[in-house]
Amino acid sequence: MGLAVKTLQLLKEGADEVDPPRFDKSAFDGAGDRTDPEICGPIDVAILEGWFVGTQPVEHSALQTPREFLEASEDRQFAQVCNDNLRAYQAIWQLLDRLIILNPKDFRLSKQWRQEAEQKMIAQGKRACAIAKLLNL
Repeated sequence: MGLAVKTLQLLKEGADEVDPPRFDKSAFDGAGDRTDPEICGPIDVAILEGWFVGTQPVEHSALQTPREFLEASEDRQFAQVCNDNLRAYQAIWQLLDRLIILNPKDFRLSKQWRQEAEQKMIAQGKRACAIAKLLNL
């Protein structure tokens, strides 16, 4: 988190060169890790892409209330893990100047999309971490 905050602050300050973190999902048998840096600059526009960029956590009780999209216990567990992790990201979201959100019709699509991305990595000969293993489901 500290590296993300530092990088975004440098971008906002208009630094001549920035060393944005790069991530390789196939590293360490699919657990992922940072990869070789690529110094960039000057930068006019930076895009921070991710599954939950800008999302705010909700109260735990909101995830316990029966809802159609939280019927299955694994869906509730997935939602709770994501919600718990969102708290650490709030410092990053505060540094964003603009936010564009693509809302899927069903939040469970994010698991499907992650699995599809991992299948593509495997087809390219890279290691991937199955979503069920990642979420301890």
